[in-house]
Amino acid sequence: MYRRVLVDGSCGGSSPMGVNRTMPGAGEGRRESMEESLGKAVRSRRGEAGMTQERLAELSGMTQSAISRLEHGKCMPTMSLLERIAAAFGPRYSW
Repeated sequence: MYRRVLVDGSCGGSSPMGVNRTMPGAGEGRRESMEESLGKAVRSRRGEAGMTQERLAELSGMTQSAISRLEHGKCMPTMSLLERIAAAFGPRYSW
């Protein structure tokens, strides 16, 4: 199921496309989805920056619960939200 984080920071509906979006090299058995891979990357970068979910939410204009869902691979943000998240981490991570 493909879910997006909407502009207001909430989880949206699913995509009817049914595209297999798993990442190769995730080991035997279950493969890591793009949402999970992105969530791990955001959580890792947030940890490196010493930032709480609340602070990242504040800087990116999202809710803390949306950041949590993103980090746990439950949602896929829109490109504009990815840009806002990257900007929250500073110029090095901006598009």
